[in-house]
Amino acid sequence: MNYQELSINEIKESKFNPSTRTDKTSAKYKHLRTNIKANGLIVPLVVSKNFTLIDGHRRYNCLKDLKVETAPVIIHTKVTNKTYDKFFVAANES
Repeated sequence: MNYQELSINEIKESKFNPSTRTDKTSAKYKHLRTNIKANGLIVPLVVSKNFTLIDGHRRYNCLKDLKVETAPVIIHTKVTNKTYDKFFVAANES
């Protein structure tokens, strides 16, 4: 795994992420956006080698809403096209 800053524009959302998790009208989403605005991003996003989000879709969307240009990410180098689904589910089981 590698840690680095990426441009928000380089990060790709997963098509498998349920839209309910990034519902901008939900209280959880609004609370997270307020928290990120006040404190910055505390937990980095997790992406695959091709910069597809594995974990952090809500955080990513909050950053976009707040017009943040870069985000700290952990690039999970062991994720491949064949294993992406497994990692995505494991990171989003809650």
